[in-house]
Amino acid sequence: MNRTLLNKVRCLLISSGLPKFFWGEALLTAAYLVNRSPSVPLLGKTPECVWSKSDIDLSSLRIFGCAAFALVNGNKLDPRSQKCVFIGYPEGVKGYRLWVRDQPGLRVVISRNVVFNESEFPCLTKIPRTEEEYNIELTFNKVEETNEDNQQGEGFREETRDIEAGQTNRNSENPEHIDNYSLARDRERRERRIPSRFRDFHLALNSEDSEPTSYDDALKSPKSEFWIKAMKEEMKSLKDNKTWVLVPKPKNTSIVDSKWIFKLKNENDSLRYKARLVAKGFTQKEGIDYTEIFSPVVKYTTVRIILALTAHFDWELKQMDVKTAFLHGDLDENIYMAQPWVLLITEILSMYVY
Repeated sequence: MNRTLLNKVRCLLISSGLPKFFWGEALLTAAYLVNRSPSVPLLGKTPECVWSKSDIDLSSLRIFGCAAFALVNGNKLDPRSQKCVFIGYPEGVKGYRLWVRDQPGLRVVISRNVVFNESEFPCLTKIPRTEEEYNIELTFNKVEETNEDNQQGEGFREETRDIEAGQTNRNSENPEHIDNYSLARDRERRERRIPSRFRDFHLALNSEDSEPTSYDDALKSPKSEFWIKAMKEEMKSLKDNKTWVLVPKPKNTSIVDSKWIFKLKNENDSLRYKARLVAKGFTQKEGIDYTEIFSPVVKYTTVRIILALTAHFDWELKQMDVKTAFLHGDLDENIYMAQPWVLLITEILSMYVY
């Protein structure tokens, strides 16, 4: 998130032309926009909508750094508005944060009665244009008619003329100035084909190997026998590690449902079908079902440090893979998970996993 906000801050400052000391205003505006943008983890909803549980109004959004004219309550003959620069949105009140550029110091005001000109950016520097005339050398290619099979283009000649820039528009309007020049005809278009480096990807799209999204999809898949074998291996690992104990369903207890996750892994030029049985932890509520979370996964920073020390001291580094590593951990709390629908469970369906 830090990188996302900094990228937006950089874009806001560059596009608006505001000085760098306005980075704080740009950061608040970037966070304001991120909270009102669709999010993939939230299934297309905006964080502000999920947090407030109400629809949000985006009609008040304006371009950062544009010209803004705030209403001024003065005398009858005084100006009715003052030109400012839009620098963000205030917190807790309706309105806009405006920088009064014409006054000394960094005077920031908040106003609701504002008229915006989003095509004008007062802080952007304009590059002055000169009206100097330049002599432009134009090259015309004169090609003689040749046979269709002749691809050498014999008889090619080249003529050049110097034309002043001020005369180009007048000459282009009169067709007599270009009648003496024959334009080269377009070459025949060749047929476009898929590059050879993309053929493997094209075939991969047409293959039948795909990852099922549910238990029923795995049974209906053309590769169902491989998925069933993967589920058997997973259930055997769970049973060998004594991951759970079947107990009757307790009363007044929150039951966590289970789900199968299917993955295809390419190992040694062959596909490996993997199935994992996981608990739907997202159904638990913080503060009621749990108070803390922990993920026993190594940080990439630690891996980089170990690799750097290994290279510096010329050590030997050995790597190993622990099969079903997550099953070797011990839980301090009691978690009740619903018994999975799988073919290896022969116990009574009214029993629940403990």
